[in-house]
Amino acid sequence: DDVLYRDFCAACAVSWRELGVRELSTLLRESEYYELLHPTEGTALHRLVAALTGSVAGIGSEPEAVASLVALSRATFSVRSRVACEPLHKALRDTVLSILRQGESSASAWMPLLAGSELHAAVGLPDDALQELMQLARSALASGDGTKLSAESCAALFRACGRCVWTAPEASEAPLAAVLT
Repeated sequence: DDVLYRDFCAACAVSWRELGVRELSTLLRESEYYELLHPTEGTALHRLVAALTGSVAGIGSEPEAVASLVALSRATFSVRSRVACEPLHKALRDTVLSILRQGESSASAWMPLLAGSELHAAVGLPDDALQELMQLARSALASGDGTKLSAESCAALFRACGRCVWTAPEASEAPLAAVLT
């Protein structure tokens, strides 16, 4: 069982970007309940988190990659043992900060805010990084390149700003104002 589960974790580390929030949530929750305990590597959830953590770094800043980061960030909140997901939360946070440092601007530059807001609730983002994510989102949304956000994207953006309103009230208003105008 241990060898089979190790192979399964390796396959998940390669292909997790192809899964949505629902599938990733199910994957993490089911591994939490899987009764496989390795003497040195821990529970099945710990092993899966370790495999996913190693695959998050250097994911890139393309819209599809950022969307997969958002999905994984949201999915980690579906497990009961959030402590087990802490290494993954930190790796996701570091990746979002890396994307922020790259400073690429595009019509989808607001997407890192979605992952950042989820991770801010779990492991915290530096206040200046959170405000910079908000500003980047506002700039991308205000650029007015003719792209209209879907209802789902608007809801996700409102959720992200709502998660950050207590930490950065003024900064979280900017992306909302850009969407509403």
